[in-house]
Amino acid sequence: MVSVFESNGESEDYKSLIRKNFSSILRGITEGDIGFDIINSDYQVKFQNSLLESEFGKYRGELCFDYYLKRKKPCKNCPIMKAVKENRIVIQVIPTPNGRFFRLISIPLKRDDHHITECLNLVEDFTHRKHLEKKLTNLNEVKKNFMNRVSHELKTPLTMIKGNLELLSSAKTKLNFKIMHIISDIRNAYSRLESSVKDILLATELDSKMITVKLKRANLSKILKEIASELSPLAQTRKVNIKLDLHSELKAQFDPFLLKIGFKNIIKNGINNINRERGKILIKSEVSENLITISIKDNGIGFEEDEKRDIFKKFSKIEHYGKGYNISIQGLGLGLYISKEVLNLHDYKLKLHSKGRNQGSTFRIIIPFS
Repeated sequence: MVSVFESNGESEDYKSLIRKNFSSILRGITEGDIGFDIINSDYQVKFQNSLLESEFGKYRGELCFDYYLKRKKPCKNCPIMKAVKENRIVIQVIPTPNGRFFRLISIPLKRDDHHITECLNLVEDFTHRKHLEKKLTNLNEVKKNFMNRVSHELKTPLTMIKGNLELLSSAKTKLNFKIMHIISDIRNAYSRLESSVKDILLATELDSKMITVKLKRANLSKILKEIASELSPLAQTRKVNIKLDLHSELKAQFDPFLLKIGFKNIIKNGINNINRERGKILIKSEVSENLITISIKDNGIGFEEDEKRDIFKKFSKIEHYGKGYNISIQGLGLGLYISKEVLNLHDYKLKLHSKGRNQGSTFRIIIPFS
């Protein structure tokens, strides 16, 4: 709340001096692109600084809706009157007849008698920003249409490849070992390509803010157990033991489809980055009064400090090729980026702890309890 000329024990001469020079003080504040004026409860412009004078011409007690907007009547939802009547600051973007936009911050002014009959209005030209917002909206629409087209063009041939592979695998005629080996290689290549396509499409949706989170109250323990089961073949291949230490019921609000992808990428990252014969991953839950904490701890190669800063960036991949580590180096470097973005959409916090190379790592996901 702004109080103008309110007595705080100053001498009458001092208050008189302030009153006399108040307009000059306000008029001198012209730094930047912010204009301001004072309008009373009768819609009359009582003061404006030089920036507004140069923009609209010198005022002579005109009515604000006529002077600024060339209207015959006050605006239906006038922010100035709302600020005066409700005794609060009101912020609103106002369009003008010539296609420009101004952001108005209306601040009620309290006089000596404590009545509020005027408003100090800060005026900022918002036209450029509104045009940028419109361009961004159009760009997102183009991007959305493009991704729909790309999705169709990539998924259709992949579906055909998968269907033909299944036909070959189920053929009654016996195929020789060499052909079966080729089919197996094609199936593995198909799986990798399908996974990469899905990651690219999902990362693009997340990056463009085009994805919709469908929240529902569900049991997080069930999701984590499903992930552990689905990743069991990969874990066995990598000689990694996945241990679960979870509460039977972990009720929370989340999108089951998206959150499953987010957690799965983190656990899969742990499996692929274990560089020892007896790899271990522990998935543990802790419950406090207001929070659920899920920790995913591995005894893999860990992260250096500079790697921890970059690992959640899009296409960021810590390359260990040729360094003697027995780890998987497949993938585009999108997994942890997707996990981070998915958790952000849920307002969950993700923290990474690692003491360095060959010290393992722990990912902690902090979830509001519901």
